[in-house]
Amino acid sequence: MLRPLGLLALLVTLAGCGPSEEAPLEQAPIVELQGPWRMINRSADCHTSYTRFAPDGLYRVYADKRPRKKYMAISKFTLAPGKIRIEATGLSTATADVASIVFSLADGKLRLVDMLGPGGASYATPPDRLAPAEQAYLKDVFRIAEQRFAMDRCQPG
Repeated sequence: MLRPLGLLALLVTLAGCGPSEEAPLEQAPIVELQGPWRMINRSADCHTSYTRFAPDGLYRVYADKRPRKKYMAISKFTLAPGKIRIEATGLSTATADVASIVFSLADGKLRLVDMLGPGGASYATPPDRLAPAEQAYLKDVFRIAEQRFAMDRCQPG
């Protein structure tokens, strides 16, 4: 039988085992990527869920306080006129890794324009040296990712 003090200690210990608040995400180091983004083919609005770029990754954040989902780890951001290249880890397909992704950025819209493998080969326009079946596979993977990662900046309010 637990004594009152023992019971109190047990309850305090168990109370600490519940879900905890996640630390707020840091802002992306690129001003153009800061704030929430809506994945246009995955979320009806920014009030339910949205995507955030942070210095260390791309996350899906849920309004109902579910744990956020990390889509990929980011090691480097590179800017070019109208484009942003992100060096990524943890983003892979069934048979190939993705080393970086390239977005176009215009008018508050991010659109995936290419994905590159570790050797620099393009998914959008695979090298001719690959077999036709491999080329078709990479193009299909890109087409799906292109739809999945199409984002519009969330409007305030």
